[in-house]
Amino acid sequence: MILRILKNAIVKWWKNINLTIVASLISSINPVFLFMFIYSNNIIFDNYKLLKQNFFPVIFFYLFLLSIVNFFPTTFTITLFQRRIIDNNNLNLKDFLSGFWKKLLQTILPWLGLTLFFGITSILIIFTGSFYEQMFPNSMFKILILLFIFFIFSIFISTQYVFFPLYVYEEEKIKISNAIKFAMEITLRNPHIVIPLFIIDASILLFLMFLPYVNILFITTFYYGISNIFKLYLYHELIKKYTEPKKYKNQMTKVGNSPSPWLELLQSKKEIIKNRGEK
Repeated sequence: MILRILKNAIVKWWKNINLTIVASLISSINPVFLFMFIYSNNIIFDNYKLLKQNFFPVIFFYLFLLSIVNFFPTTFTITLFQRRIIDNNNLNLKDFLSGFWKKLLQTILPWLGLTLFFGITSILIIFTGSFYEQMFPNSMFKILILLFIFFIFSIFISTQYVFFPLYVYEEEKIKISNAIKFAMEITLRNPHIVIPLFIIDASILLFLMFLPYVNILFITTFYYGISNIFKLYLYHELIKKYTEPKKYKNQMTKVGNSPSPWLELLQSKKEIIKNRGEK
Protein backbone atom coordinates (compact mmCIF):
# COMPACT_ATOMS: atom_id res chain seq x y z
CA MET A 1 0.00 0.00 0.00
CA ILE A 2 2.80 2.42 0.86
CA LEU A 3 4.47 1.87 -2.51
CA ARG A 4 1.16 2.46 -4.27
CA ILE A 5 0.64 5.72 -2.34
CA LEU A 6 4.13 6.91 -3.25
CA LYS A 7 3.76 5.90 -6.90
CA ASN A 8 0.35 7.57 -7.35
CA ALA A 9 1.47 10.70 -5.51
CA ILE A 10 4.65 11.12 -7.55
CA VAL A 11 2.79 10.58 -10.85
CA LYS A 12 0.09 13.10 -9.91
CA TRP A 13 2.72 15.58 -8.66
CA TRP A 14 4.68 15.33 -11.91
CA LYS A 15 1.61 15.70 -14.13
CA ASN A 16 0.64 18.87 -12.25
CA ILE A 17 4.14 20.19 -11.56
CA ASN A 18 3.15 23.80 -12.29
CA LEU A 19 0.32 23.76 -9.73
CA THR A 20 2.30 21.86 -7.11
CA ILE A 21 5.17 24.38 -7.36
CA VAL A 22 2.70 27.21 -6.74
CA ALA A 23 1.19 25.26 -3.83
CA SER A 24 4.62 24.63 -2.34
CA LEU A 25 5.68 28.28 -2.65
CA ILE A 26 2.52 29.50 -0.91
CA SER A 27 2.81 26.84 1.82
CA SER A 28 6.40 27.91 2.50
CA ILE A 29 5.24 31.39 3.56
CA ASN A 30 5.23 30.07 7.10
CA PRO A 31 7.33 31.50 10.00
CA VAL A 32 7.74 28.12 11.71
CA PHE A 33 8.90 26.57 8.45
CA LEU A 34 11.34 29.43 7.83
CA PHE A 35 12.67 29.12 11.39
CA MET A 36 13.34 25.42 10.78
CA PHE A 37 15.30 26.37 7.69
CA ILE A 38 17.39 29.00 9.53
CA TYR A 39 18.00 26.65 12.47
CA SER A 40 19.11 23.86 10.14
CA ASN A 41 21.56 26.13 8.35
CA ASN A 42 22.92 27.31 11.67
CA ILE A 43 23.68 23.71 12.63
CA ILE A 44 25.26 22.96 9.25
CA PHE A 45 27.61 25.92 9.06
CA ASP A 46 28.21 27.02 12.66
CA ASN A 47 27.12 24.55 15.32
CA TYR A 48 27.53 21.05 13.94
CA LYS A 49 28.95 19.98 17.31
CA LEU A 50 25.60 20.90 18.83
CA LEU A 51 23.96 18.00 16.99
CA LYS A 52 26.66 15.54 18.05
CA GLN A 53 26.63 16.63 21.70
CA ASN A 54 22.85 17.02 22.06
CA PHE A 55 21.46 14.53 19.58
CA PHE A 56 18.21 13.63 21.39
CA PRO A 57 17.32 17.23 22.42
CA VAL A 58 17.85 18.44 18.83
CA ILE A 59 15.74 15.58 17.43
CA PHE A 60 12.93 16.24 19.91
CA PHE A 61 13.06 19.96 19.10
CA TYR A 62 12.66 19.15 15.40
CA LEU A 63 9.75 16.86 16.22
CA PHE A 64 8.14 19.69 18.19
CA LEU A 65 8.48 22.00 15.19
CA LEU A 66 7.10 19.27 12.91
CA SER A 67 4.07 18.94 15.19
CA ILE A 68 2.99 22.57 14.63
CA VAL A 69 4.49 23.68 11.29
CA ASN A 70 1.69 22.39 9.04
CA PHE A 71 -1.11 24.27 10.82
CA PHE A 72 -0.06 27.78 9.80
CA PRO A 73 -2.90 29.30 7.70
CA THR A 74 -1.05 29.37 4.36
CA THR A 75 0.11 25.77 4.72
CA PHE A 76 -3.22 24.55 6.09
CA THR A 77 -5.23 26.29 3.35
CA ILE A 78 -3.13 24.97 0.49
CA THR A 79 -3.68 21.43 1.78
CA LEU A 80 -7.41 22.03 1.29
CA PHE A 81 -6.84 23.33 -2.23
CA GLN A 82 -4.52 20.52 -3.31
CA ARG A 83 -7.51 18.21 -3.13
CA ARG A 84 -8.51 19.85 -6.42
CA ILE A 85 -5.36 18.46 -8.03
CA ILE A 86 -6.33 14.95 -6.95
CA ASP A 87 -9.97 15.23 -7.99
CA ASN A 88 -9.50 17.03 -11.34
CA ASN A 89 -7.40 15.94 -14.28
CA ASN A 90 -7.50 19.26 -16.16
CA LEU A 91 -7.10 22.14 -13.73
CA ASN A 92 -5.76 25.60 -14.48
CA LEU A 93 -4.14 27.97 -12.00
CA LYS A 94 -7.18 30.25 -11.77
CA ASP A 95 -9.50 27.38 -10.83
CA PHE A 96 -6.89 25.93 -8.47
CA LEU A 97 -6.64 29.15 -6.40
CA SER A 98 -10.30 30.15 -6.67
CA GLY A 99 -11.54 31.25 -3.23
CA PHE A 100 -8.08 31.09 -1.64
CA TRP A 101 -8.22 34.32 0.37
CA LYS A 102 -11.66 33.59 1.79
CA LYS A 103 -10.57 30.12 2.91
CA LEU A 104 -7.30 31.53 4.30
CA LEU A 105 -9.23 33.79 6.70
CA GLN A 106 -11.44 30.86 7.74
CA THR A 107 -8.42 28.79 8.82
CA ILE A 108 -7.05 31.35 11.31
CA LEU A 109 -9.07 30.11 14.30
CA PRO A 110 -8.48 26.40 13.54
CA TRP A 111 -4.77 27.22 13.20
CA LEU A 112 -4.65 28.75 16.69
CA GLY A 113 -6.53 25.86 18.29
CA LEU A 114 -4.59 23.10 16.54
CA THR A 115 -1.23 24.78 17.18
CA LEU A 116 -2.02 25.06 20.90
CA PHE A 117 -3.24 21.47 21.13
CA PHE A 118 -0.36 19.86 19.25
CA GLY A 119 2.21 22.30 20.65
CA ILE A 120 1.27 21.81 24.31
CA THR A 121 0.96 18.04 23.93
CA SER A 122 4.35 17.90 22.22
CA ILE A 123 5.94 19.93 25.02
CA LEU A 124 4.48 17.56 27.63
CA ILE A 125 5.92 14.56 25.78
CA ILE A 126 9.31 16.30 25.50
CA PHE A 127 9.35 17.14 29.22
CA THR A 128 8.52 13.51 29.99
CA GLY A 129 11.53 12.45 27.93
CA SER A 130 13.72 15.04 29.65
CA PHE A 131 12.57 13.83 33.08
CA TYR A 132 13.52 10.22 32.38
CA GLU A 133 16.79 11.31 30.77
CA GLN A 134 17.81 13.02 34.01
CA MET A 135 16.60 10.14 36.19
CA PHE A 136 18.63 7.50 34.33
CA PRO A 137 21.85 9.15 33.08
CA ASN A 138 24.23 7.12 30.95
CA SER A 139 22.34 3.85 31.01
CA MET A 140 20.77 1.46 28.52
CA PHE A 141 17.42 1.97 30.24
CA LYS A 142 17.63 5.70 29.45
CA ILE A 143 18.12 4.92 25.74
CA LEU A 144 15.17 2.53 25.74
CA ILE A 145 12.95 5.10 27.46
CA LEU A 146 13.93 7.81 24.98
CA LEU A 147 13.31 5.49 22.03
CA PHE A 148 9.88 4.60 23.43
CA ILE A 149 9.00 8.28 23.90
CA PHE A 150 10.28 8.96 20.38
CA PHE A 151 7.93 6.23 19.12
CA ILE A 152 4.97 7.76 21.00
CA PHE A 153 5.88 11.17 19.63
CA SER A 154 6.06 9.75 16.11
CA ILE A 155 2.56 8.27 16.43
CA PHE A 156 1.27 11.58 17.75
CA ILE A 157 2.73 13.59 14.87
CA SER A 158 1.75 10.90 12.34
CA THR A 159 -1.85 11.57 13.32
CA GLN A 160 -1.61 14.72 11.20
CA TYR A 161 -1.12 12.58 8.08
CA VAL A 162 -4.64 11.25 8.58
CA PHE A 163 -6.15 14.41 10.07
CA PHE A 164 -5.36 16.73 7.17
CA PRO A 165 -6.92 14.69 4.35
CA LEU A 166 -9.83 13.63 6.57
CA TYR A 167 -10.62 17.27 7.31
CA VAL A 168 -10.03 18.27 3.68
CA TYR A 169 -12.64 15.81 2.39
CA GLU A 170 -15.10 16.00 5.30
CA GLU A 171 -14.79 19.67 6.25
CA GLU A 172 -18.54 20.32 6.02
CA LYS A 173 -19.53 17.11 7.84
CA ILE A 174 -17.15 16.91 10.75
CA LYS A 175 -15.84 19.09 13.58
CA ILE A 176 -12.10 19.57 13.96
CA SER A 177 -12.15 17.93 17.42
CA ASN A 178 -13.81 14.82 15.97
CA ALA A 179 -11.41 14.82 13.03
CA ILE A 180 -8.48 14.71 15.49
CA LYS A 181 -10.13 11.93 17.46
CA PHE A 182 -10.82 9.81 14.39
CA ALA A 183 -7.36 10.48 12.98
CA MET A 184 -5.74 9.26 16.22
CA GLU A 185 -7.92 6.17 16.18
CA ILE A 186 -7.10 5.19 12.62
CA THR A 187 -3.40 5.94 13.13
CA LEU A 188 -3.32 3.55 16.08
CA ARG A 189 -5.07 0.94 13.93
CA ASN A 190 -2.63 1.39 11.04
CA PRO A 191 0.77 2.42 12.43
CA HIS A 192 2.48 0.13 9.88
CA ILE A 193 1.09 2.36 7.11
CA VAL A 194 0.97 5.85 8.61
CA ILE A 195 4.29 5.91 10.49
CA PRO A 196 6.46 4.75 7.54
CA LEU A 197 4.83 7.42 5.37
CA PHE A 198 5.53 10.01 8.05
CA ILE A 199 9.17 8.86 8.26
CA ILE A 200 9.56 9.09 4.47
CA ASP A 201 7.99 12.53 4.42
CA ALA A 202 10.04 13.81 7.39
CA SER A 203 13.22 12.35 5.88
CA ILE A 204 12.62 14.28 2.65
CA LEU A 205 12.11 17.47 4.64
CA LEU A 206 15.19 17.01 6.82
CA PHE A 207 17.33 16.06 3.81
CA LEU A 208 16.31 19.24 2.04
CA MET A 209 16.75 21.27 5.23
CA PHE A 210 20.34 20.10 5.64
CA LEU A 211 21.27 20.25 1.96
CA PRO A 212 23.82 23.09 1.73
CA TYR A 213 23.39 26.12 -0.52
CA VAL A 214 20.49 24.92 -2.68
CA ASN A 215 18.15 23.81 0.11
CA ILE A 216 15.94 26.94 0.16
CA LEU A 217 15.29 26.53 -3.58
CA PHE A 218 14.34 22.85 -3.37
CA ILE A 219 12.29 23.21 -0.20
CA THR A 220 10.11 26.10 -1.32
CA THR A 221 9.41 24.70 -4.80
CA PHE A 222 9.23 20.99 -4.03
CA TYR A 223 8.48 19.85 -0.49
CA TYR A 224 4.88 20.83 0.26
CA GLY A 225 3.79 20.16 -3.29
CA ILE A 226 4.58 16.46 -2.92
CA SER A 227 4.02 16.12 0.84
CA ASN A 228 0.36 17.15 0.76
CA ILE A 229 -0.33 14.78 -2.15
CA PHE A 230 1.18 11.95 -0.07
CA LYS A 231 -1.38 12.71 2.65
CA LEU A 232 -4.32 12.88 0.26
CA TYR A 233 -3.49 9.55 -1.39
CA LEU A 234 -3.03 8.00 2.06
CA TYR A 235 -6.63 8.97 2.79
CA HIS A 236 -7.84 7.36 -0.45
CA GLU A 237 -6.03 4.12 0.35
CA LEU A 238 -7.44 4.00 3.89
CA ILE A 239 -10.93 4.50 2.55
CA LYS A 240 -10.46 1.59 0.15
CA LYS A 241 -9.14 -0.56 2.95
CA TYR A 242 -12.25 -0.07 5.07
CA THR A 243 -14.88 -0.01 2.33
CA GLU A 244 -13.83 -2.69 -0.13
CA PRO A 245 -16.20 -5.71 -0.19
CA LYS A 246 -15.30 -8.59 2.12
CA LYS A 247 -15.91 -12.29 1.42
CA TYR A 248 -17.07 -12.79 4.97
CA LYS A 249 -20.00 -11.09 6.67
CA ASN A 250 -19.34 -7.38 7.00
CA GLN A 251 -19.21 -6.37 10.64
CA MET A 252 -18.51 -2.88 11.93
CA THR A 253 -15.23 -2.63 13.79
CA LYS A 254 -15.88 -1.55 17.36
CA VAL A 255 -14.09 0.72 19.78
CA GLY A 256 -15.07 -0.24 23.31
CA ASN A 257 -18.79 -0.99 23.27
CA SER A 258 -19.80 1.22 20.34
CA PRO A 259 -19.09 1.29 16.59
CA SER A 260 -16.30 3.57 15.46
CA PRO A 261 -17.74 6.84 14.09
CA TRP A 262 -14.67 7.21 11.90
CA LEU A 263 -15.36 3.88 10.25
CA GLU A 264 -19.01 4.84 9.85
CA LEU A 265 -17.76 7.89 8.00
CA LEU A 266 -15.61 5.71 5.78
CA GLN A 267 -18.54 3.39 5.10
CA SER A 268 -20.49 6.40 3.78
CA LYS A 269 -17.83 6.68 1.06
CA LYS A 270 -18.47 3.20 -0.31
CA GLU A 271 -20.63 4.30 -3.22
CA ILE A 272 -18.19 7.07 -4.18
CA ILE A 273 -15.29 4.62 -4.35
CA LYS A 274 -17.42 2.16 -6.31
CA ASN A 275 -18.52 4.78 -8.84
CA ARG A 276 -14.95 6.01 -9.38
CA GLY A 277 -13.78 2.46 -9.92
CA GLU A 278 -16.38 1.93 -12.66
CA LYS A 279 -15.27 5.01 -14.65
